[in-house]
Amino acid sequence: MLPISATRLESDGSERILPASELAPGDRVLIKPGHGVPADGIIEEGESSLDESMLTGEYLPITRRVGDPITGGSQNMENPLVIRVTHAGRDARVAGIVDLTDRAFASRPRLAQMAARMAHLFVLRLLIVTACVTIAWWFIDPTRMLWVLLSVLVVTCPCALALATPRPSPQAMDNCVSAAF
Repeated sequence: MLPISATRLESDGSERILPASELAPGDRVLIKPGHGVPADGIIEEGESSLDESMLTGEYLPITRRVGDPITGGSQNMENPLVIRVTHAGRDARVAGIVDLTDRAFASRPRLAQMAARMAHLFVLRLLIVTACVTIAWWFIDPTRMLWVLLSVLVVTCPCALALATPRPSPQAMDNCVSAAF
């Protein structure tokens, strides 16, 4: 989410392009129009509109001026900016957001795990009941057997149970699709 490279302003005024991962707090960075912001910081020179939609969801660019904080991962839209880095690399806000998102997707809530187990058992029981109903209707009226079979599956479709929890397991989804067909 952060740019790969950054233009660091050296103490003698020269520009040096380096990997954004090598930035440290206190570095001065030049951000040209159209470039991404490589680290969190404070604007020291310039005024520009920044597209922060990746972080905030706000689609309109926000104007930032000298002294305003700037978040890494934003996109500079209009004028060059010089920022003083406050947080870079793993300490940047966007890195924290990505880390939290990764941890949230890596673990499932207990409720979701329990619902996935219940959906699995529900599907197994549903298939057994469907088989029994199909056999019974084979002897009662074979011409209506298919419609009764489909009715049982449609009425007891486990999709609602499997999809009602966050991030259903692939197994629950496969069970739902199998039961529907």
